[in-house]
Amino acid sequence: MSLRDFHIIFIVCSAILAGMFAFWSLKTYQSTATMSYLLMAILSGIICVTLGIYGFNFVRTTKAQ
Repeated sequence: MSLRDFHIIFIVCSAILAGMFAFWSLKTYQSTATMSYLLMAILSGIICVTLGIYGFNFVRTTKAQ
């Protein structure tokens, strides 16, 4: 496994984890109405999207030859 492949796998796993945490935080906010959970959901969602964009750009710019 190359360093590029490991990086792609790591970014995908990180984006999935951030998305799952955003979903959990949003569900917890709905049941407790604590603003910190809403803030964590928003920030995790932003991180998930940012990692997705970064991963897409990384794959596009480092195409295997």
